[in-house]
Amino acid sequence: MFHNKFTLDVQEFRDSLIDHVNQLAADICAESNEYKDKSVQEQTELTSKATVVQRNLQSMEESFKADKCQPNKLFVKFESLKNALEEMSTTTRDLRKQNTTERYFFRKDSLIESVLDKCKSIGCIQFKNDELDAGSDFIPENAMPGNGKQSRGLKDLTQRVEFLQIDDDCLRYTHFGDSNGIFIGNTKMTTKSYFELEILHDRKGGSVAIGLVPVNYPVQQFPGWKKGSVAYHSDDGRIFNENKYGAAIAPCSESDKMGCGILSMEMFCVNVFFTKNGQKIGETKLLTTQDLYPAVALDTNGQTVKVNLDAQSLV
Repeated sequence: MFHNKFTLDVQEFRDSLIDHVNQLAADICAESNEYKDKSVQEQTELTSKATVVQRNLQSMEESFKADKCQPNKLFVKFESLKNALEEMSTTTRDLRKQNTTERYFFRKDSLIESVLDKCKSIGCIQFKNDELDAGSDFIPENAMPGNGKQSRGLKDLTQRVEFLQIDDDCLRYTHFGDSNGIFIGNTKMTTKSYFELEILHDRKGGSVAIGLVPVNYPVQQFPGWKKGSVAYHSDDGRIFNENKYGAAIAPCSESDKMGCGILSMEMFCVNVFFTKNGQKIGETKLLTTQDLYPAVALDTNGQTVKVNLDAQSLV
């Protein structure tokens, strides 16, 4: 009974999405056809006006040719037609201005772009609370998975995630390809803020990064490489400050813990420190006035890290 209702609900949701998208596409096509019809109508009107001007010019030319051997008549005729020539000249200039091709293109709405970028799913399977009757279809709106306590898992603390799977407080890279996976938390970092990760599974040639980035940090870029960011990378143990030429300090591997925190914040500068297994291994000054957020990045399939955004620093 439950499975049948579940299947029907999913199918109804799918059909409603399809209908909505089809309607949006139909509206765009209809608007496009309106532009096309308007363009054809305007072109027809311009062609008609141009034909009238052309006929008038031909008529004047024939009239001038008939009197080409009689200068007096030509002079009188020119004077009488001068105003008409000026009017045709003005009309021709206007036609040239109107006869310009209006180029247009289709652009997806920026809000939809943002939603598609952030949204990794459009629905989920919700399990009933064990206390409910197995045959009941009732699911409380405020039902929580597990023991019902408020969760502080990474999903609740996520601002943006790319090519990473979130399992409770763990991040796992599951993408096959050259794309970098990045997690950005939604809690702004301030003085004395600190977070850390533990490398549970690593892969040869892979790198793990922990650092700070602004909210608009570029897609698929490791923290520390681009403007307004700073990070500590595990593979070469370098601290990167807005570039790809960091100083090698302390590489990390499986079972190591990497940490990042803020010592102090000034008007145009943030003093950032990094730790390995709880011990400070370096600090750097990041010149920025932007708000900063915690970031973790992975780049190799199979890598898994455990993240604690509420860690306590011993530094």
